[in-house]
Amino acid sequence: MHLSAVLGPVLAASLLPVAAAQSPAVPPLLTAALNPSADETLYAYEFTMTETGSRNTTVRGRIDPTKPEGQRVEIIEGAGKDLDLEAMDERLEDNADGDIWCDSMISGASGKIAETGSSSGNRAYRFTPKARPDAGNDERKMFEQLVADTIVDEDSRTLKSFTARLEKPWKPNIAAKIHEFNMSGDCALAPNGRAYARTITTQIRGSALGQNFNAKSVREITKLAPAG
Repeated sequence: MHLSAVLGPVLAASLLPVAAAQSPAVPPLLTAALNPSADETLYAYEFTMTETGSRNTTVRGRIDPTKPEGQRVEIIEGAGKDLDLEAMDERLEDNADGDIWCDSMISGASGKIAETGSSSGNRAYRFTPKARPDAGNDERKMFEQLVADTIVDEDSRTLKSFTARLEKPWKPNIAAKIHEFNMSGDCALAPNGRAYARTITTQIRGSALGQNFNAKSVREITKLAPAG
């Protein structure tokens, strides 16, 4: 996602995969979905990433996390007058470690955990997501402002979808204000039975240093297969 220099350290950190951590009060089904069995299998995949708003670009490529660092990302094609392929490659390489799992996009549950509905073998929960244990102070403050909604498949005990959003505008510092932040994911089962983020959509709108910004990013994973 293209973020302003002021907001980048806060929001970019908030979108990184995070380790799930639970409290005893979390419902067993949600606990299972956020803490699946460990699996060391790494998967290669193709991706399409589209950004609109402050940037208008489309990039299609392939990621293989088993290759040496610096060679894990292959950009097949890119379009957009604002596209810097070298910078995009570096940005993707930083997160090409194979962690594509939905359970690591939602870091855990805190605060009041509410079951918000159930139908056709699915159960929905709402809670405040946790920041990762080693998160910085700004990241922790942002997570305290978010509300997460998840849908869990009762049979597979895995996440089917998730959304994390700001309930109200938030000021990370005196020079910036975020009016809207929304990250949603559509999950699918990998061959190992773990849910991966097949599609992630992120919308952010705000202002920094007197300038407004509005950006949307959509990343889709296809052709997922064991790497190597």
